[in-house]
Amino acid sequence: MHRKNSGKLLIIKPDYNAWPVGFAYVLACLESNNIPFDFIDVARSPNWIRDVRIMLKNNSYLAVATGGLIGFYRYFNQLASIIHRYDPNLQFILGGNITKDSSDSFLFDRIGINFGIIGEAEASLLGLINAIRHGDDDFSELPGVIYKSTKGDVIRNLPQRLDLRKNNILPAWHNYDVDYYIKSGSLPFIGDNIKFMPVLTGRGCVGKCSFCSPTIGGFRKRPIEHVIYEIMEITSKYEFDYIMFYNEMFYPTAKEIREFCHQYKSLGNRKPWIAQVRADSNIDIDTFVQMKEAGCVVVSAGIESGSDRML
Repeated sequence: MHRKNSGKLLIIKPDYNAWPVGFAYVLACLESNNIPFDFIDVARSPNWIRDVRIMLKNNSYLAVATGGLIGFYRYFNQLASIIHRYDPNLQFILGGNITKDSSDSFLFDRIGINFGIIGEAEASLLGLINAIRHGDDDFSELPGVIYKSTKGDVIRNLPQRLDLRKNNILPAWHNYDVDYYIKSGSLPFIGDNIKFMPVLTGRGCVGKCSFCSPTIGGFRKRPIEHVIYEIMEITSKYEFDYIMFYNEMFYPTAKEIREFCHQYKSLGNRKPWIAQVRADSNIDIDTFVQMKEAGCVVVSAGIESGSDRML
């Protein structure tokens, strides 16, 4: 079955209860560029297969997009089968860590994708959408896109980092059941039913740990005033108890942490907060004191092994 598409996307988030920060940023990017989409959150859609089929039946989409970890392989494979069975010409786009961690044959032959996105989707997805809309067959100039050439070879274009200083787009949480995610909050070593909302101070990490799968490389921080503005926005809109700085590392240096603490303390209505740091961040006692004075209640650090040889 093939119908003339409307230029609209169907975005589908896999079934997991952790805060879907990446998806929220993608939806915000689409909204800010006036790209129409429908959205299904599988975690809030117990009959998601039926819902997808109904959406495909009632709409003529340009593409269907999803993403995540390799552990969602069965879901990706099932979704691809539904899409291609309904309309072999409908494009299936996959992003997230799985595209970086998997082989080309696994992505294109086992799962059945048409395109993959490596790295930050906001830097790649818009160009890909425009190319598909215009019927292009040359994707060589699109950063971060995985595709098959006209000869059938799989091409992986190098990703491009998003300029966080110029792009101050906030996660589009209004597309989600925010209360559900707030109430399902759980943090290791802290407890269940921890009502928190996530905020990113930056993206990426300075580490290259063998057990981890960073998608975008080294740490790039957001301007602190952007972070403060986002905190003010979510505090005014939602009921929660803690802010969780969700990125792999809060800030790489004590100086940057102190700069944040200084600005955050100027807020009148401050939430207590939780941060993740690297064990080699060289944070001194005075910095920890300043963090506590600014409202920090928990610091999490990945101490993976007590053995220098293993580290």
